[in-house]
Amino acid sequence: MPRVQDFDVLGWWKLNNTKFPTLSKMAADILAIPISSVRPDAVFNTESGKIDGCQSSLRPVTLEALICARDWLRSES
Repeated sequence: MPRVQDFDVLGWWKLNNTKFPTLSKMAADILAIPISSVRPDAVFNTESGKIDGCQSSLRPVTLEALICARDWLRSES
């Protein structure tokens, strides 16, 4: 596929979800994560044992997944 500036990745997955059903679901999960300019450590400081307003609005399974992802990323570096 040619690289173009205004490529609609969500539209592409919507059109190709029957061709790639598993990848389509994974892409929907990943692309649904909001972008943040705040450092993950600043938002998800689990060391203090306190949960801020952003964390408390997340479902427990989502918060657990984010904490696991953070730990995996830390272990790679």
